[in-house]
Amino acid sequence: MTVSYVLTVYNKAAYLPAVLAAVAAERQSTGGEIVIVDDGSTDGSSEILDGFARGGIDVTVLHQGNQGVVSATNAGLRTARLAYIRLIDGDDIIVRGSTRLLSTALEAAGSGYAFGRFADYDLGAVQSDFPPAREGATVEIVRDPLADMIRMQLFIVSATLGRKAAYDQVTPLPETYYIQDTSLGLRLATTTRIARVDEVCCYKATTAAGQISDNKARMFRDTTRITRDFLRVWPLRYQAAAVRRNATRAYHYARRHIPQSRLRCASLVAIRLLSYLPIAPLFPRYMSWIADTYDMPARDRRVFP
Repeated sequence: MTVSYVLTVYNKAAYLPAVLAAVAAERQSTGGEIVIVDDGSTDGSSEILDGFARGGIDVTVLHQGNQGVVSATNAGLRTARLAYIRLIDGDDIIVRGSTRLLSTALEAAGSGYAFGRFADYDLGAVQSDFPPAREGATVEIVRDPLADMIRMQLFIVSATLGRKAAYDQVTPLPETYYIQDTSLGLRLATTTRIARVDEVCCYKATTAAGQISDNKARMFRDTTRITRDFLRVWPLRYQAAAVRRNATRAYHYARRHIPQSRLRCASLVAIRLLSYLPIAPLFPRYMSWIADTYDMPARDRRVFP
C-alpha cells in the first residue's frame, strides 16, 4: 500500500510539530509520499515545513501566495502521484493506523472513498495521548450519500482516504469559495461509492485561529452557494430537499442572530413551502436568495457568529 499524504497549511506553526509527526508516522507505516502546500504562511510555518522536507524522503513542499484552502487542495492533488490520497488540514492530527483502516474499508466495500469519525483536541495535547485506530471497526456503505450531504456535512477531509481515480473525477474543485469539504462531498456523492468507518480517524483542533467556521455566516453562505451551483444536474427530489434544508437553516440563523429580520424570515418560510412545487428552474434563484441572508453578518464577524 502506498499513499500520497496531501497536507495544506496556512499559518499553523503552533500545530505543525504534532501534525507533521503524525503524518510521518503514518507514512512510515504505509509507504508513499508527503505533499505539502504552504498557502502563503507568514507565521514561520514555511520554515518549519522546509526543515521537515530536508529531513525526509519523498517529501515535497510547494509554496504559493495566499489563495485559500481550495486552491491549496487543488495544487496538492495535482502533485499527488499514488493510488491512494489522504487529504489533511494543517491543524488536524491523523490517528495512528487510521490510514490502513480506511484502506481496508475501501477494498472491502469496493468504494472510491471512505471516511471515519473525528474528535477534538486542544493545542496542549500531545500525540502520544491519542489511542491508535481500532482494528475491525464497523464499515458500511452510505446508501444515499447525496441526500446525507444535503442534510449535513458527512466528513472532514482529514478523516478520509480516497482513490486517486475518484479524486480525478471531481477535481479541480471550484476556487470561488473557501470551503473544500462541501464541494468535495457533493461531487463525490454523485460519482463514487462512499464507505463509512465507525472509528475516530483524526483529531481536530478546537482552538485553531483562522478557520472558516470562525464565521458561521460566511460558512453557511458559501455552502448554500456551492449547493446552488451543483443542484441543477440533480434529480428534482434532491434539488427540492436542498432548498428546504438551506431555507430552514437560514431561517433559524436570521431569527436568532439578525435583528429586524421578520420580512426575511417570512420569505424563507415561503421559499421552503414553494420548494414542494415542481418548479426546478426557480430553485437556483431560491438558493441565491437564501445565501443573501448571510451577506451582512458575513461581513462583520465581530458582531455576528
